[in-house]
Order: sequence, then structure tokens, then C-alpha cells
Amino acid sequence: MRGFVRRFWVPAVAVALVVGVAIALIVLAYSTGEDGRPAVAPPFPPPPASAVPYDVRARDGGRLVLAAPGAGGATLEASLAPGARVEFLRPAVPADLAPGDLLVVTGVPDDTKNFAIRSVIALAGGTEGDDGLPRSPAGFSGDEVARTPGERPILGGRVHQIDPDAVTIDGPQGLVRVGLAAGAPLFRLAPASVDDIRQGDRLALRGELAAVAAVLVVTP
Repeated sequence: MRGFVRRFWVPAVAVALVVGVAIALIVLAYSTGEDGRPAVAPPFPPPPASAVPYDVRARDGGRLVLAAPGAGGATLEASLAPGARVEFLRPAVPADLAPGDLLVVTGVPDDTKNFAIRSVIALAGGTEGDDGLPRSPAGFSGDEVARTPGERPILGGRVHQIDPDAVTIDGPQGLVRVGLAAGAPLFRLAPASVDDIRQGDRLALRGELAAVAAVLVVTP
């Protein structure tokens, strides 16, 4: 848990973060519980890179033809092991959230300890890892299929309270209020089937290519 705090510490202030161009704002507010003033932020160490994502070129049952972004058209094959878990990252709305859900906020860090938020991901089931980062039953946090270079989890915790325009999560960083404006990039990571995988999807794998144990997929 402490390792997650050190790597994903969030400045204790109310911050308005722009999500892309003409995308909704997400506001994160962190209360110290003292006199309301924010603590001084330590230097932010960017977290390590996640799994390499692949783009789906074709699928034949549990056999996948994949290409890594920037691979110049080169492809490789992967086969799902019997009983392999498949999870999809799908668009969601605040009404899809429930108390007790695990939530991951991803973003791109900069040199000023601010973050351009890219997604807020609710996990259907799952646990918090030894590092404090929430992960799905298949072991994913959602950032593995990110399309923005450098995108990483920056906040994580369990849903504590849901309001009409915000959700409060309780995690290693304490209580954090995530304000969700209309059109905010909210997603839900939930179980799916290999038959749901289509050409053009992006996915991340767990296990050997010859016997993939788990797959996380996001549609274009």
C-alpha cells in the first residue's frame, strides 16, 4: 500500500484537469483532515510502464492475429488457453457505479505534478494489490490498453460515496472526491467472451502467447 502512495501520490488540492480537447473536466479534491490546507507535494516519480498493447488484425476462435503499435505491419499469433478470462473496457455512466466498486483514475503526469486525466475506470469485482493498485479478477487495472503514450494509474480505491455529479473513493491516498461532469471519460471493466473480440480492437495479454491466460480488450 505504501508503495502505491509513494508512486501515485496526489497533491492535496482541488484541481481542474482538462481531458483532451473539448472533453469534460474532472475535479479531484483531497482533504488532509487538518485545517483544510493542502500538504506540500513531494516530487512525483512516474510509475513504470504497463504491458505492451496489441491491435487485433484477425480472430479465428481462440486464435488471435495481433500487431504491436508502431511495429510496421509485423504480426504475431496468440492462442487463448482453455478457460482464459476475457474482460472488456466499455463506456459507462455514473449510474453504473455502486458503493464498494474499485475505481482507477488514469492520466499522463507532467513535470509540475499535475495530471491530464484520460479515464476513470470502475472494476467489476477484483482486489487491491500489494502496491495498493486496484486490479480486476483477471489482474488488469485498465491502463494496459491505453492509446495515449505515458498513460498510467494515478489514483485508486474503493467507491465510498456516489453523488449526482461526483464519486468519492477511499484508497491509500485517503478520501478523494472525483467530480464527473457530463461526458466524462468513465469506463467499466467487466467480464466478456472471446466471441466479443473484433478486428480493430486493442488488447493486452497475460500469460504466454501460446497459452494466454487473460485478455483485456477495448474497442476503437
